[in-house]
Amino acid sequence: MTKKKPTAPPKMTHKPRQGGTVIKHKPDSETTNETDKA
Repeated sequence: MTKKKPTAPPKMTHKPRQGGTVIKHKPDSETTNETDKA
């Protein structure tokens, strides 16, 4: 799976910006929370 995006960090192996809840480890979690409610 990492072969798809070798440029992305190991912690972003799941999905950098798809569901939003996956970006918990990022400070953007606050912004993603709003998208989850919307």
